[in-house]
Amino acid sequence: MPTTTPGHPIDQRTQQLSIPLPHIDNCHEDDVPRLRTAIEMIDAAVHGAQEQLAGINAANATALADKVDKVAGKGLSANDYSSADKAKVAGLGTAATANVTTSPLDTTAGRVLKVGDFGLGGPTQILSSAQENALGSSSTCSYSTADESNLQSYSGVLQIGYHMGAYATQISSGMGNSTPVLKVRVLNDGAWGAPATLLHTNNIAQSEGGSTGYPMSQAATTAAINNHTHSEFNKLHRLGSVTNLGQDGGAKTMDLSVGGTFSCWVNANTTFAFSNVPAGADCEISLEIAHISGTITLPADCYWSNGIAPQFTTSKCHVLFFKRRSLGGWYVSALTGFGL
Repeated sequence: MPTTTPGHPIDQRTQQLSIPLPHIDNCHEDDVPRLRTAIEMIDAAVHGAQEQLAGINAANATALADKVDKVAGKGLSANDYSSADKAKVAGLGTAATANVTTSPLDTTAGRVLKVGDFGLGGPTQILSSAQENALGSSSTCSYSTADESNLQSYSGVLQIGYHMGAYATQISSGMGNSTPVLKVRVLNDGAWGAPATLLHTNNIAQSEGGSTGYPMSQAATTAAINNHTHSEFNKLHRLGSVTNLGQDGGAKTMDLSVGGTFSCWVNANTTFAFSNVPAGADCEISLEIAHISGTITLPADCYWSNGIAPQFTTSKCHVLFFKRRSLGGWYVSALTGFGL
């Protein structure tokens, strides 16, 4: 039998959710509402747990979709190989898998050069005579030798044109006996020829008709110039004395065998002509005229700019320039009207 009076139940509750509990001493009119409240509280708690579990399940599903499956023999790493890295390697083409050279003078086809190979971008290579002969492919090599070797120079740049292992050209620019030199040698049918000196610091000209064909020193070139007659150099129309054609009028001949620079006085009607014109030569000639009186008639086939010849005023000095035309005749220009 209940021992409590209605409206004053014993109010005991669960420890976690504080749900009302019935009591043997409570009246039915007090415990029935308490039991209803307890059931409603349990229903709400279960519903909330279900919603929370559904959210957890959805999050787990999303996480599992992004997971990385374990691959046998591999472990996890934070240093992932990205698509960008893969694209870079793909862009290297065959160079990505090519082998580098095994020595500074490695000429194996398809290998990738390193800094310093053939003396490029790195220390100069020390070449022996045998290595100079063995260099094959067309290349440029910064080198140094201990004994001047085949090219007879201690250091410089070696350029090689190479064909079928039997024909090549080597050019050396460097130092030989403390003198800057430029040399060349040729591989012909498998045999290297002796090096020929193209240039050293004292060279200024190629010897004419010399037995070696090598350039001459400055002193030798000067002596050769002094030994040539004016006539020989005048044929080049660049060097030599002026040939005076006289001080009277009439016919005057510019003989190109004696020079290309002429002068004269014109004090009467004068006609000019050329003689001994070198066949096929590119002649350039100058003529200075002190024009006192009379008329001036130039050689045949003279072409003036725009077809207009200048006025040759008397009591003035005129300078005429002739250049041979490839189609025949002469181009002519003039500086006129200078004071005598």
